Amino acid sequence: HLRLRGSQRAIGRKLAQIAESRHGVQPARLDPATVQQRLEFYKDHYPMHYQRALGAADHFGVSSARDLDTSVLPYNLPANISCSVVYYPPSHCASGHAMLSRNDDWTPGTWADLLGPSAQKGSRRTTEDPYVIEVYPDNGYASLYLCAYELLGWCFDGVNSEGLTVALLAN
Repeated sequence: HLRLRGSQRAIGRKLAQIAESRHGVQPARLDPATVQQRLEFYKDHYPMHYQRALGAADHFGVSSARDLDTSVLPYNLPANISCSVVYYPPSHCASGHAMLSRNDDWTPGTWADLLGPSAQKGSRRTTEDPYVIEVYPDNGYASLYLCAYELLGWCFDGVNSEGLTVALLAN
């Protein structure tokens, strides 16, 4: 359970520190043009995540002209995951309230069960390191969310102080 306060950049820096110290995460090496396109997209469309990516870059000592991607901090994820999400608007519910239903279509077994004995993670469970994260940013909404494979931006389920609810839909 993490409780983080401060600027989005400071929150990103702390999440990067946790990702590295607990899970050995290092930024992925990508084509510099791809990294730049991602950062520009986040800067224009998701400035809070952009600031967190800059904080992760601070932690790893990565300059702005780079081929290292600090916009994600994946851990314990040697394969793609899948999940289902269904949203029912209030007009379709007997209660008159919206309903969000999600299912993590994933094995509770080990990586070796899923990928075979040569799996990097061996006998570790696929979702062995979940996090409950509370963030109280100086700029943005306080949020509560769950994550299990990436610390900077993916969340399985979450809600912010304005009542916006999110759920991971992955294929």
